[in-house]
Amino acid sequence: AAAARQRAAAAAAAEGAAAGRPSPDSESVVRIAARLSLACGLLAMLVLVAFAPLLLSLYVGAETASNAAILAPAVAYVRIRALSLPAALLSGVLSAALLGAKDSL
Repeated sequence: AAAARQRAAAAAAAEGAAAGRPSPDSESVVRIAARLSLACGLLAMLVLVAFAPLLLSLYVGAETASNAAILAPAVAYVRIRALSLPAALLSGVLSAALLGAKDSL
């Protein structure tokens, strides 16, 4: 039964592609991927904003992290860049969807 559904979905996708319209399955995959990318982007953004000083001190080492003149601007930079993560991940998913649909012009 599952194989028959897969064949029917593949046939519908091929028919839709030939007619120039996306299949419901491909729209569903893109919708799920977009939601997942936004959720992952928001989670990563929250982690980076909340733990930027700790993560940077682990990255640059304790000696460099003890220098406030270096760490403070770095924390501000990481927090600002973290704000763009949801949009960047969503952009990647939507670009891949358009390339997959052969609509990359």
